[in-house]
Amino acid sequence: MDLAAINLEPEVMEAQVAAYADHHDRASTAIKSALSALQAGQMVVDLRTVFHEAMFEVRERRETSYDRAREQGGSVRTTLARATRTTPSVAIAPAHHAGHQLRLTIRGSGDLMFQSGVWQLRVPQTVRTGGTRRVLDRWVERVPETPAYIRKQPGDLLLWEASWTSVPRSEFDPALLEHLDGWLYLVREVWDLTDVERGVLA
Repeated sequence: MDLAAINLEPEVMEAQVAAYADHHDRASTAIKSALSALQAGQMVVDLRTVFHEAMFEVRERRETSYDRAREQGGSVRTTLARATRTTPSVAIAPAHHAGHQLRLTIRGSGDLMFQSGVWQLRVPQTVRTGGTRRVLDRWVERVPETPAYIRKQPGDLLLWEASWTSVPRSEFDPALLEHLDGWLYLVREVWDLTDVERGVLA
């Protein structure tokens, strides 16, 4: 999975480590955890950026649709309305919800709402829409299993490439995320399912 990882120059990282060394509030602790992970060569992501990039194709398609409609003399408004129903290319759910149905609600405000059982996560203003609060669309996806050798901890989230359809099914190439603070997550594991694993776990 191609994730938008946070990258800092070594000198910037050293300066940040020094700046937060004597601070112990919640935000500072999360920043120090992220810096420590980066120094150890681990991947850290901001989920807002991940989902922003996952929805970027919406804007790209909208521009393409606009140009095509204008060239062909079609209805630009209708074409754009269809394009805004595009789903993100990734999904997220608690890692221990394997086999559960994940629901995605796309709201007119641009928010993405992921729900699995009582768990939910709202990603704010991921894609620009008309600004209304009404629901634009709902989609479902099945939360995939993780191989037995992947160690999960309580609170871990699973991020995977999704195929949003009315018949839930999972895709491959997931990532196991550990929450640091706010929207920062440590990428603990990334793996590809083999055909054998996919036949059993997917």
